[in-house]
Amino acid sequence: MPPMDDSVNEASSASRYVVTEHDSRELADCKRRAKKLSERIERITMSTRAWTDLIHEEQGIIDDPETSPKDRRDSERRLQKHQALLQGALDQWHAIAEELASLNSALDTEEEKANKLGALYLSEGYGSHDGEAGSYSGQGGYQ
Repeated sequence: MPPMDDSVNEASSASRYVVTEHDSRELADCKRRAKKLSERIERITMSTRAWTDLIHEEQGIIDDPETSPKDRRDSERRLQKHQALLQGALDQWHAIAEELASLNSALDTEEEKANKLGALYLSEGYGSHDGEAGSYSGQGGYQ
């Protein structure tokens, strides 16, 4: 087998760089999506607290012996509405939590790939690493 010339080595390094750049974008995308999902969970959590408070308030009106039959029926109707909204929010919360768990798994995989590729670059003498995935510098590295 003939020895490879420098152009072949450069092409090989360039293709690894493209993969590394792609992995860096994937990692950043995973982090952005995880942040957005976490923010949605926060908003849903605040809504569930508010609906829970309203449910307790309506239940107190229903349980009060001095509440008129009409007011009791109105409270029961509002109670059912608040319970349905709360259940919908809880269903959303669980779906987002599952998606977030899946995304965290993907994020771990992307970070692991970025660290492995970074180690490859370091072993080939392509620069230095500052300790964070996706932040290699030097010849052929990326920021």
